[in-house]
Amino acid sequence: MSATIIAHSINPDGQEIITFYLTKVSDRMLLDLRTHRVLDFLWESESWSVASSRLADGHNTIAKIRANPLSPCPDGEWYGPAERAKMGYSTLPPVRRHMLAIEWEIACEEACDRADRLRSLGAHPEIWMAPLRPYMSYSAIVTGTDYGGFFAQRSAPDDGSSGPRREVRLLANEMRSALDTSVPVQRDWGDYHLPFVADDERGDLDRAIRLSASRCARATMDRAGEGDDRLADWLLRQTPPHWGPFEHPARAERGRWANLTGWRSERCRQA
Repeated sequence: MSATIIAHSINPDGQEIITFYLTKVSDRMLLDLRTHRVLDFLWESESWSVASSRLADGHNTIAKIRANPLSPCPDGEWYGPAERAKMGYSTLPPVRRHMLAIEWEIACEEACDRADRLRSLGAHPEIWMAPLRPYMSYSAIVTGTDYGGFFAQRSAPDDGSSGPRREVRLLANEMRSALDTSVPVQRDWGDYHLPFVADDERGDLDRAIRLSASRCARATMDRAGEGDDRLADWLLRQTPPHWGPFEHPARAERGRWANLTGWRSERCRQA
């Protein structure tokens, strides 16, 4: 997995907005993050654009998963400290590690076979993709102004006590590490936070906003054959419009706007 900061801005009141690009994220991580969003209002400040299974090409999706299934252990550790202690291991023996990896690959092959059979019988993508979800990796764009609660709860040490899932803790630590070395760009009131937009593209503001939204969408959707302007038009023409990518471009404005503080997303302005 990886966590990269795409854009990091700060308004005159010192309120920061950060957009992360996450790759190799599992379905289990997304579920945990969404659950945290419900439980803690600070997580409600996060806005998501995640690749949609409704747009998936069945044959290619299954082939990609067969070739490169997502590991359930991003750091290569199949057991946490508490589990290893119960089994009498300080470190997992290489033979046991290899056996676990083989069993995971066999389970993936069986899931791919079942998914392919369901697809050939005409099942909806949401149904035939269900057996594949443990082995699928996702890309996600996350934009927010209040990450304090997320890091406080999800960066807990892996000491065997109750805490976040191991893979979620690893993701939180990746995000925290990226943030520790990031320097925000100062923006005045009325200026925009525009992920994926270069400084020399900001002259035409309306187009820059559309470019930002379409590039956020492209990072998480298979629409590679379309130009940025055409993709932005497609997002807005849908019924209802696909507003998700427009949650990431945001204007510096005082107040609480939907799930952002000190910043107002373009979705909030238009929807």
